Amino acid sequence: MNVHGIGNNENVDRDLDSIKPKILNFQGKSDPEAYLEWEKKVDWIFFYCRSYLDARKVQLAIIEFIDYALIWWYQYVIGRSRNRERLIALWVEMKVLMMR
Repeated sequence: MNVHGIGNNENVDRDLDSIKPKILNFQGKSDPEAYLEWEKKVDWIFFYCRSYLDARKVQLAIIEFIDYALIWWYQYVIGRSRNRERLIALWVEMKVLMMR
């Protein structure tokens, strides 16, 4: 235990790993400001969940897609599958794809 009465950083990190982040729903309407706001919020969540692998970050974002964003993602997956191309695996790649 350190002088502040808190266990070592390893214990704190393990406690943070048990937190389940809540990503906000994303509709995907053609409103660049709405997308940028969503991305900023998700980036902050991922900043505090640094131990998450990039693939998990992408999955967490995708499960919150609704409406147009969900249709867009489904079409993206089908197209990549038909062409035998890999899916997005990195959060940075996902943001670039979504920005387009």
